[in-house]
Amino acid sequence: MEVDATAAYPDLGIPAPVAVWQEKLGPNVKLDFPRTKGIGMLGVVLSGVVTTAASEGGTLAAMKPWSIFLAPGAGLSLTADAQGGAAVLVAYPLEGKLADRIAALRKSDKAVYWEKRPGTFVVDDLERIERQTWAGGAANAWLGFEENRSPKAYLGVLLMNGDVPVADHQHKDGWEVLVPIRAHGKLVLSGEGISSGAKFPGEVPVRPGEVVTMPPGVHHAFAPGGDEPLLAVQLFVPPGPEQRFRDLAKKAAGAPAPSAAPSER
Repeated sequence: MEVDATAAYPDLGIPAPVAVWQEKLGPNVKLDFPRTKGIGMLGVVLSGVVTTAASEGGTLAAMKPWSIFLAPGAGLSLTADAQGGAAVLVAYPLEGKLADRIAALRKSDKAVYWEKRPGTFVVDDLERIERQTWAGGAANAWLGFEENRSPKAYLGVLLMNGDVPVADHQHKDGWEVLVPIRAHGKLVLSGEGISSGAKFPGEVPVRPGEVVTMPPGVHHAFAPGGDEPLLAVQLFVPPGPEQRFRDLAKKAAGAPAPSAAPSER
């Protein structure tokens, strides 16, 4: 699978809030990401063992598949072991829009690196996180960084059987970004809630490696193809809508859940 989506797909004429790409690391290859004012990074390891370290020092962390990291201000290294590895990486703005932050960095004649990290560098393992499950176990979500929540962007993993649809809904105040690892199906989009100048394709194929972005207010539903589960890295910018998975899991377990409708998350 190849992942490379630095622009919105489908093209609705609206810049995406994050940049998403895949890094394939050869044996013992090391990548350094410098300390960068105004930009943070998220990541999830897909294969191999990848060691990470914060640029300001600290303990090395060996990340296996489905390990995740949060790095406000970037400033980290990633090193593959002798077998190599792969990871999905995300760059997001600490404030404002990503394109504006990048433009400001390019034009600045001042130092663009920080001396004190603007947040906490966190490494976690999704396998140790409590799974949120509903629909009789056919739908599952792992919510990343619940203990060290980023105020700007959420990252987690969604896994649903190949016959489980997602009903039409929208997120009023934020973006959803889906990074399919395994998938066969389509998203159905409607143009309510954003500028009339946007172009809506109606139906968007959901395929491995093709990152799908859904702006605030855009209604969307997922229709599965029926022969392949949906396994995807999921982002919400800003965080919040992922809490509906916790609500669904509580309802499935028979516990009371908050009354807010998923379409309002």
